[in-house]
Amino acid sequence: MWTERNNKVTPMQRKKITIIVIACAALCILALRELGILDVNAYKSILDTSYSASLSRSNVQETTSLSYTVDIRHQQETLVSLTKTQNGSALLAIEAILEEPEYSGGYGYPLVKVFTMAYQCVITSSPTAEGQAVTGTINGEIEARITGFCTGRKAKALALEKAIQQIEDYLWQQLKL
Repeated sequence: MWTERNNKVTPMQRKKITIIVIACAALCILALRELGILDVNAYKSILDTSYSASLSRSNVQETTSLSYTVDIRHQQETLVSLTKTQNGSALLAIEAILEEPEYSGGYGYPLVKVFTMAYQCVITSSPTAEGQAVTGTINGEIEARITGFCTGRKAKALALEKAIQQIEDYLWQQLKL
């Protein structure tokens, strides 16, 4: 790399060294982003949702006065807790368990991620003393298109957040929380 004459780097060699250093720095930044060590994201996301749901109530009518607690869980972690209380009413504890979603498509590509996330949420409750209970399922799909600098981990997290919001909105509407 060094020339015999005056031990100086020629301008052409300087350009090569600069390009190599910049390329190595860019690769290091990309690797650190994908590993989750460095969190740098600049993206635009479009998330389309669809779902089908069923919710059955045992001994619960529209006029029944009930207090609810709803916990939405994923991987043994409570993500959302909703509560509706009415004085003198029985408490119905409802769990909505979001099973591990299935991802298909290209969520690992560098600049454009187009993928689908399918999920299922199982809704259960323990019966109250009066035999009131709620059970059901929500099956949904999130179609994602993300452009820009976004890690695969962040892309999956965005789709999961959208699914959780969809589950929360459905339960809010159905249980009139």
